[in-house]
Amino acid sequence: MWVDEEGLHLALRREGGQWLAVEISTELPPDALHVEVELATALDELDPQAVSAVFVYRDDEHEADIEFSRWGVRGPVPNAQFAVAPYGPGELHRFRLGGDLAPSTHVLDWRADRVAFHSSQGGRVIEEWRHTDPAWEARDGYRLIINLWLYQGRRPAFGRPMEIIYSAIRVD
Repeated sequence: MWVDEEGLHLALRREGGQWLAVEISTELPPDALHVEVELATALDELDPQAVSAVFVYRDDEHEADIEFSRWGVRGPVPNAQFAVAPYGPGELHRFRLGGDLAPSTHVLDWRADRVAFHSSQGGRVIEEWRHTDPAWEARDGYRLIINLWLYQGRRPAFGRPMEIIYSAIRVD
């Protein structure tokens, strides 16, 4: 992991026979309501086993995610999702972002009664989803987490190191 003029680089790499994932985390202030990231990586460049997530997390009952992955499947399948915990029916919304959509912007906006997501590129909304739940009333103890890891712990399908670049991260 490193930061340069392009942004935050998260990399999966092989070391000593093992693939190493990366995660960063920071505590969010109780008044934070809006998380927005700009993704500079075209999603079709990611290995099918790679998963990158941007999420707010308090505990296993209070989590909201924006995830980028093909979840082990090669080809033009859904490669992004919005999700909330606890996971179950109606708690996940998958969609496909085109490979040419770098850079793209992704927003997680939460209030006391709902979490709203949207992904856009070039000012055009690609996907939106909203989840209503009174569980979001609690405002303290949340963390912002951004990671890159391997789906089901399997080695990369293409067998090579990879990275994803977040060119901007805003929290307010």
